[in-house]
This record gives sequence, structure tokens and C-alpha cells, in this order.
Amino acid sequence: MSRTNSDKTSFRNQNTIIIITTIVVDFLIANIQCSSVNYDGDIKLVDGPSEQTGTVLVYRTYGWGKVCDDHWTMKEANVVCRQLGMGHALEVHRRNRFGSSSQANYLMDEVHCTGSEKRLTDCRFNGWGVHDCRINEEAGVKCAQKAVIIDKPLWNPLKLKFTQLELEKMSKIKFKVISQQLNLSHHPQSSIFIPVLIETKNGTKGTVCSDHFHAAEAIVFCHQLNAGRGGRVIAMPIEQTGINTTNPIAILGYCYGNETDLKYCKSYIDYNGISCQSKLAAAVECTNNLPDLSPDRYSLETSAYIQKMSLWLLECALEENCLPDIVYRIIDNNPYNYTWMTRTLMRFSSIIENSGNEVFRPLEDPDNWEWHACHMHYHSMKVFSRYEVVDTEKRLVAVGHKSSFCLEDNLCKSGVAPKFRCSNVVDSKGTQGISPGCRDMYLHDYDCQWVDITDIAPGQYTFQVSFNPDFLVPESNFFNNALTCQMTHLGYTAVLRQCRFIHLNDLF
Repeated sequence: MSRTNSDKTSFRNQNTIIIITTIVVDFLIANIQCSSVNYDGDIKLVDGPSEQTGTVLVYRTYGWGKVCDDHWTMKEANVVCRQLGMGHALEVHRRNRFGSSSQANYLMDEVHCTGSEKRLTDCRFNGWGVHDCRINEEAGVKCAQKAVIIDKPLWNPLKLKFTQLELEKMSKIKFKVISQQLNLSHHPQSSIFIPVLIETKNGTKGTVCSDHFHAAEAIVFCHQLNAGRGGRVIAMPIEQTGINTTNPIAILGYCYGNETDLKYCKSYIDYNGISCQSKLAAAVECTNNLPDLSPDRYSLETSAYIQKMSLWLLECALEENCLPDIVYRIIDNNPYNYTWMTRTLMRFSSIIENSGNEVFRPLEDPDNWEWHACHMHYHSMKVFSRYEVVDTEKRLVAVGHKSSFCLEDNLCKSGVAPKFRCSNVVDSKGTQGISPGCRDMYLHDYDCQWVDITDIAPGQYTFQVSFNPDFLVPESNFFNNALTCQMTHLGYTAVLRQCRFIHLNDLF
């Protein structure tokens, strides 16, 4: 059967339609797969000069829409900022302050919030799309801070400045540990430190960068060499290791401490030398005598409560940087009348026991301890503990920290005599530490023994508290240095429950 010209034309047209349809379908599928998922009530800021400033858009059924500025006050702005994880509102804006050119419809009008709502759509409003607004009535806000999204990707837990492809390539290089003991005669008491040396499969020998090699890595290293249960890590000039290279060839880190070989931790190797900020090699003083800190779960769960305090009562806390950055910005803008402002604090007790067989000592030499006149004692560590509140979107919404006011033996087991007491005299630094079998107690009424939750709305959160959080002081075990709890913020009080131990690496 022969085909006519019209048949050929029809056939070509059908093919063209099929090809175009296929392209369109592929395009739509790609967009669906690549676009982020949004839900009714989600909000975002657009057209502003910064991430935390702009016109408010709200999501509803496959599209974004505007919020009308009728009855747009600081209460509504605060709810927006809290929902975004950006603290509280600094400014409320109306009349399309940021010149938004969006052609989207108004989806919310006459929004009335009490200020405690978790989401903007929890507030009272006219109904979706019900409005009497005209052009240039868009609502906007300026929030106090950027949202801190907790991002610890599996492919880069050490947050190294390499691409994923580069890290994957460097992580595939096999190696073995070839360390031997080294006597550093110039070091106090002639301590024996073992430089961390490796050899790759092709015979390249080199050192390990000290930047990410801490106490957890030392546990694995010392066990692997049968030289102890862990130890203190120092940064050593490469020429003292016996290796003739300019830079370390490896970054090793993110150990848990129960690995049998350093090769089971995260490792990244470059035969020609790896980017190492310190340009120093890691070395370890191995020992069998180590402390082991462990916080008390019961005291944490049973001591939590909320207290409102004026800034004039928090002068010492201000001096010691226990409050969030936004408070210091508020003070800069209101240097003469900030004292009447109040903050909402979640207080709790931290009781830490040393269940190891050695004293937990401050990392810093006493000559480097800092005297704080407000509290009348020396601080011996930059950060002894860290307190964090994380919302359901894995955003860090509140952070607190406590310098070691003074490490001392407050309560010891029967038969154990306390050895450490802090001095409150500037000319006498005293001794600081936590003896084996003793507890250091920071009760809920101590200054800075809280986290500032002023800028988060009532709701469900995760609260986590960690001790020796940066692995800087050697311990025998890091699986019990942190607690994570379910936190219920009720507005008038807070409840912590189901607290459990967690490894420092597994914190949000």
C-alpha cells in the first residue's frame, strides 16, 4: 500500500507531537524531582536585602501567595521569624516596603496573632484567599538572626573545604599505621609521644594533620598500638616525626573510639600533601589512666523550669557571653535603657561524675586561666559544656554554653576524699579538676546554668547537653558525654523527658 504526501505530512506531525510531549513530560518530571517539597502554611522571605529580611510569602496548594498588611503588627512578625528559625522580629514592614514585583495573589488578610503561635497559619485570619487588599499592601519583616540549619552531610562530617568528588577520591586510598614511639626530650617530664604515621598502599609515607585528630582518635590509635586506652594529643612539627615531607598527607577524624583500626574512621589522603591549616602533625601520649565524664540524667530531667529575668540581673552573664548574640545587638542599639528588658531562660541542673581512673584536668595551663571578677573565680576552659535546642526542622534555635566556672570535687563517693577546691582570691588560682569517683555540680540556680529560649515559640523540641564537647581533654570513652532529651516548651514552664546518652558525633 503506497503512502500519499498528506500521509507523510500527518506522520511527521504525529512524530513531532510525540517528541514535544515527551520533552514536556521529561521537563515536568525533572522539575518535580528537583524542586523542594513545600507544605500548606510554609513561609519564606523574598526581595529583601538579606536572608532574614523581606516580603512574607505563604504557601498554599501548589503555589506561593502574599500576606496583606492589614493589622500587621510586631506580634505577627514575631511568629513569622520564629517559624523561620530566625529568632524574634526586629522590624515590622507594611506597604510593600521591599518593592516586591510578585504577581502572586494575596492568600492571607487580617492576620491576628497572640504572639505565641508556632506557625503563621495558627493565627486567626479571614480565610485562604479572602481579602480586600490592593497592590502595594504586602507585609514584610526583619528578623533578628539567620536560621542555622544543622548540616552534617554523611559525605563530609568534618566539614572540609573539598568537593564531594574530591573527598570520595581521597577516601578510597588505602593505608596502614606505621607509628613507633618517639622521645621528645625537650617536652616537660620527657613525655613519650607517638607521632601518627601512615603508609599508603603504593608505599608513600607521611604524617596525619593535627587539625581533626583529637581524643576520640587517640583512643583508637593507642588501642591499635597496644600502647594504652587513649591519651593526650599534641600538634608536632613534621620534621620531628622523622618524615621528610613539607605537609601531612592525610586527614583522619570522626572516630567513635570503639574502632579497632584508624582505617575505619574517616580518612582523606593526598600523596602530594593535603590542605592542613596548622601544617602540623598529630602525636599522642598514650596511657591507661584516663578520666571518663558522665552527666546525670535524673537531675537534668527533674530540675528544668522557666524563669523570666531582667537584663540588669544578668550583668555577670552578659560579661561572660552566656547570652545570644541578639542581646548584645539590642544593647548596642539601646545602651541606656536595655536593663528593663527581660529574657526567658530555661534553667536546669548539670551534675557530672568522673567515673574514670584519672583526674579530669583543664586543658589550659594555670598561667592561661582567666580571672572573672563578677563571679570571683578563674575560668580554666573556654567551653566546658554546650547546651542546644533544636526544632523539628533540625534548626538550631537556641544555644548556650558554660565556661568551667571552676572544676572541683563537690560530692564524692564514700571513701573518696575531695582534692579540688576553687579559689575565689585573684592572687591564688587554687587547683581545678574532677577526681575519680567525684561529681562536679552546677545547680539550676547558678549563673549561666540555662539556655535563653526567649525567641522560640512553645512547642516540641530536642534539647541536647554535652560536656568536653570538642574532644579536647582526653577521656577513655565518649559515648556518655552527652544527653539528648525530648523538650516540651509550654510557655510557662518546660519539661525534659526521655533523656538518653548519645555519642558526641551523633548530636545534631
